[in-house]
Amino acid sequence: MRADPHIYLVPEFEDQASRKAVVESCWAELFEEALEGWLVDDSGWPPHQTLEMFPQWFEIETFTTVEDLGFGKV
Repeated sequence: MRADPHIYLVPEFEDQASRKAVVESCWAELFEEALEGWLVDDSGWPPHQTLEMFPQWFEIETFTTVEDLGFGKV
């Protein structure tokens, strides 16, 4: 995954507590999306994904700035 990470735009946050709240609001969707990318048959997935498992499976990095270098409208 590190060679080709997925990047997601999330709501702006002010501090680590707000960052944690953002992750807690979307971890299940992100977990499932990543698992689907690795293995479409969900019988091979961990049986019960949890918020506690999420950081064990995925590295979470946050950045405060995103630059759009494209020439089209966003």
